[in-house]
Amino acid sequence: MTKKEFAARLLKSRFQSPQDVRRVFEIPNTRAATRRRPHVVDRQLKGVVNGQFVRVKVSGRDPPSKLKKLYSPTHPTVKPFAQPEMAVTEAPTIQEFAQATRAERKEFFEEYWERLREWIKLNKGVLVLNFGSICSLISFTRSDILELRALSVTGSVSFILYCLTLPGPRDWTPIFWTSTFIAVNGKKIYDIFVERKGSVKLTAGQETTYKNYFEQHGVTRKQFEYIIQKSRTIQLRKGEVLIREGDPMNNVYLVTSGKTRAHHLGRRLTAVSYTTEPKMQLKGGASGAWVGEMAFFEQDWQKHDGDGESSKTPKESNQETGKTTAARQKRERAMYSIVALEDDTTVLAWSHKDMKALLERSPDMRSVLTQAMTAAIVSKVVGFTDSKKAASASSLIWLGSLWPWTRRSAVDGTGDVERIVETAEPPKVEVKEKPVYDLPDAKNLAT
Repeated sequence: MTKKEFAARLLKSRFQSPQDVRRVFEIPNTRAATRRRPHVVDRQLKGVVNGQFVRVKVSGRDPPSKLKKLYSPTHPTVKPFAQPEMAVTEAPTIQEFAQATRAERKEFFEEYWERLREWIKLNKGVLVLNFGSICSLISFTRSDILELRALSVTGSVSFILYCLTLPGPRDWTPIFWTSTFIAVNGKKIYDIFVERKGSVKLTAGQETTYKNYFEQHGVTRKQFEYIIQKSRTIQLRKGEVLIREGDPMNNVYLVTSGKTRAHHLGRRLTAVSYTTEPKMQLKGGASGAWVGEMAFFEQDWQKHDGDGESSKTPKESNQETGKTTAARQKRERAMYSIVALEDDTTVLAWSHKDMKALLERSPDMRSVLTQAMTAAIVSKVVGFTDSKKAASASSLIWLGSLWPWTRRSAVDGTGDVERIVETAEPPKVEVKEKPVYDLPDAKNLAT
């Protein structure tokens, strides 16, 4: 028995009214919305057939209601290019255009420009959107942060203009959020422009410090102002200690004036000492002007990179970690002492926290400030190498003073050895023959 036949017999027996049967087949159950699957509706037909009460379950599946598609700012619905409703005349061929009169050519150009203006007027929103999309695409290929943000703002403005040209009711939600993005990017662009091109008034001492240690490495005046604001000034007198060997390095120092002497176990280290002598001044400042920058970079790199993962056993890993920690703590301590040799020695100091805040201020600040400090590290390495060579040459000169025959060339006034002979050849000594005197004979002496 089909459902229709069963429904017909129910109607014939008048056990249920036609309205009840229609409600069972057509009206979904209101309690279905509270169930786990609200789109599955249970229906039941009740009646008496051949003297027996029958209840048949009719399962119906109502399709879920269609959700309204939300408008996506990133994937807007782009309408196709509209064509102007004008009478279109067939374009003349090259031969027809060449044979046409001047008036006909003028009429053709006027019609062409009229159609072009009408087409641009109808499709200006789509053209602006395409232009903004191209700018947004180009922004992802730029490495300079200022260019990237400027192109991104151009793309956002183009999208707002496109939204304003759409027909029908205006949706303000994408316009609001895009305007927020434009405001944030605009503020960042202003900060970057001020940091790069901002004018700053510096004192005479600050101007000297800027030209000697920062200008050569691309630090702008506004960036130098931020650096000075984070620093504190230390004035040392003759004999005062700036850092002592073995003390933890928690600050970065920059000697801007005066004179300092670095020593390790009583031995002077010229490469990390500060002096104003012209021969010790390098590009970007003297090599001994920066103090503690190597310990700062060591801590900063280890915090970012970590000690790395190990494939050893836990016991070996613990031992290795202990050795690494001990070695790191040793490197983070001062390897030499620095003492002021003159009164009014001026030193700028930054804590590691303040220096890290300067590096994290902007990518430009991190680049130029890191370059300034790493240039000092390179100068120290070169200075240590030259000192080692000079020490080796001095030892050879000292040996030459004990054994003069091992030294052939002289030393100039600056202490630089011109040439040292590798082979020790004894000097040639001219041996003069003894004079022969004619002694008188005894016979003659007797007379």
